[in-house]
Amino acid sequence: MRKKRRNLGFGFTDEIARVTSKIPLKKGEINEDWKETLLPNFDPKTHVQFTINPWRLAGLFCFSLILFFVIFLRLFHLQMVEGKHNRELADGNRIQVKIIHAPRGVIYDRSGNILAANSPAFRLFDPDKKKYKLITREEALAMEVKNDPKVANLEVDNVRTYPFKEKIAHIVGYVGEISETQLKDPDFKGYRLGDRIGQSGIEFQYEKILKGIDGGEIIEVDSKGSKLRSLRLDAPIAGQNIYLTIDSVLQDKIYQNLKDALVKAGSCCGAAVAVDPQNGQVLALLSLPSYDPNIFSENGDEFNISCFYIVLQYNKYKFYFSTKASKEDKIFRLNILSKYKKL
Repeated sequence: MRKKRRNLGFGFTDEIARVTSKIPLKKGEINEDWKETLLPNFDPKTHVQFTINPWRLAGLFCFSLILFFVIFLRLFHLQMVEGKHNRELADGNRIQVKIIHAPRGVIYDRSGNILAANSPAFRLFDPDKKKYKLITREEALAMEVKNDPKVANLEVDNVRTYPFKEKIAHIVGYVGEISETQLKDPDFKGYRLGDRIGQSGIEFQYEKILKGIDGGEIIEVDSKGSKLRSLRLDAPIAGQNIYLTIDSVLQDKIYQNLKDALVKAGSCCGAAVAVDPQNGQVLALLSLPSYDPNIFSENGDEFNISCFYIVLQYNKYKFYFSTKASKEDKIFRLNILSKYKKL
C-alpha cells in the first residue's frame, strides 16, 4: 500500500532551495524579494520619510509640563489647604445629627394619679415658614411610607397631655413653644427654636426640674438622604417627676359642685380652695371659668382659639391684666380681645 505524499507547502521547497544553493548570501546582504510579494508596485525611491519639528516637540513638552503642574497645584490646594473644610462638607452630606428631645417629667397628685404626662410625637421643621410643628406618630409613619423628603427633618419629640383638662388647668398650667423674647432671656440659655417650655402654673414654676436633657443620634445617609447605619446614639435623660399635694378626686368633686352652683346662682365666675388644717397643704384649688391646657400642646400659634372664647366670655379683664403675663403675651391677648369684640 502506497503512502500518501505529504504536502509541506511552498515555503518548504523555497527553504530547501536556499539551503542547497551553491551561491550563499553574504553577511549583511538583505534579500528584498519579499517586498515584491507583500508590497506590489513598491518603489523605495518614492517613499516619503516624515520628520517632527523639534520646536513643536519642545512646545508640546512644555505645555504638558505646565498642565501637570497646574493640576498638581490644584490637588495640593484641595487636599492640604482646604482639606479640613472639604472633609467637613463631605461629612455634612454623609452624616446627619438627629436630636432626640427628652420627655418632660410627669406631674402626679398625692395619690399617684397622673396630672400631666407625655405622648409620643415628632417635631417637623418647615423650612418655608422656618417654624416647628408637632405631628403624631401615625402622621410620621404615613410620611415615611410615602417616601416624603420631609422625613429628613423629623425629630423625635413628645407632646404634653393633661387627663383632667380644665379641672386642673390653673394648678398645672400648660406648655407652649418658646418665644423669641424668651430665647434672648439668660434664664432660658440652652433652649432652641421650637422647644416647648412651661408657660404657667407648675409647668412654669418648676421648668428646670421638669425639663430633661436632650439626646441625639449620629447617622450615615446615602445620596438620597436615606439612613444607612447609626454611628452613635446618646439617649435622652427624662426630666424629674413631681408629686403635688393636690387630691385629684377631691378636685374633681369640687369642680362639679362649683360648676352646678354657678349655674344655679346665674353667675359666670367662681373659685374654691381646700386646705388641710393640720399641715396647711393645698388639697384642691379651682377657678372658673377655666380652659383646656391640651389645646396649647398642639401647634403653637395654630391652636384652636375656642379655649380663649370661653375665658373671654366671662372674664375679659382678668385674662388681659394677669400680672404674670409677659408683655408679649398681653399684646397677643389684647389682639384676641379686639378680634372678638362681640364677646
